[in-house]
Amino acid sequence: MLVGLEYQILIVVRFKGGLGNQLFQYALYRRLQLLGRSVKADLSEFSMIVVPPYIREFPHRPFELDVFDGVSIDFAQPEDMMVYSKEKTLLTSPAILENLLSDQMRVQEKPLGFGNHIRRIFKRSSSHLKADTLDIDQNKPLKPWLLEIAYFEFYPQVLSLQDVCLDGIWQSPGYFKEIRSILLNELCFKPSVKPSNADMIRQIESADSVSIHIRRTDYLEHDNTYGGVCTEEYYLKAINLIRASVSQPHFFMFSDDPDWVRDNWRLKDMTVVDINKTDEQYYDMFLISRCKHNIIANSSYSWWAAWLNQNTQKIVISPRLWERDKLVPSHRVVPGWSYI
Repeated sequence: MLVGLEYQILIVVRFKGGLGNQLFQYALYRRLQLLGRSVKADLSEFSMIVVPPYIREFPHRPFELDVFDGVSIDFAQPEDMMVYSKEKTLLTSPAILENLLSDQMRVQEKPLGFGNHIRRIFKRSSSHLKADTLDIDQNKPLKPWLLEIAYFEFYPQVLSLQDVCLDGIWQSPGYFKEIRSILLNELCFKPSVKPSNADMIRQIESADSVSIHIRRTDYLEHDNTYGGVCTEEYYLKAINLIRASVSQPHFFMFSDDPDWVRDNWRLKDMTVVDINKTDEQYYDMFLISRCKHNIIANSSYSWWAAWLNQNTQKIVISPRLWERDKLVPSHRVVPGWSYI
């Protein structure tokens, strides 16, 4: 039996997905911290032996934020997670957040008389915690677990929540645009141990370098959703826009299928980057961010690489569609980027 646990108002951000999605989750995590919230990170998705069905459609990914020197995370412990409802509230509209915020404000204004003012809908009781099952008496009120469904939406009300588990991707710079300088300082890649990466950095920095990111492998399996966006027509139009503004561009091609790129692209001024196939795949994001300009795919990976690019004169070209039938929403439009 777990005893002596004190009630704590806490926000838990659940991390999942690949490096790009983990960065969106980290950015929300840091914004909440800087707003004065007590925040922890739930990494249980990365330790699961059996991947649950709702994330099985894409490959299981490892936790990768430890590749950044400046990232420091307070990890949630099992006892932190025991007080959240197993039934997730599906976040599909702002009204759901407004109701939750209303409930939180109401119970904070009228605390119940439990000695230490444990709130009604957030009540913990250490006598009901079961260490052997990591469960809690279901007769007792539990904290809400908010599952983001419409991840193309931006819900500013999320930044006002006080006591909740946030389970989503949060793919909007609206959550963190105010802390860009802080994130740029923290998201510094650890140096690569490969001499080939150091040589590639020299090539990138000595040229009018333009990254082109082509994502294929997992997207081919989900063509109905992600296909038909970054077509050959898209890339050729983006390349022509770059040539109109950059006198001698050199294109550095990044892809999860570099052999396909070699077989299908014949630019005279291009280099296929394929030096980070296994152990340092994340380092391609750093190399992309060091290019002077970026042509990105409908991928959170290359989105972040372009966002981390600190060249003040950079040209970033993005598809105007993010999924086959979904335009990039206005809250995801980055000022200065071109959408075609």
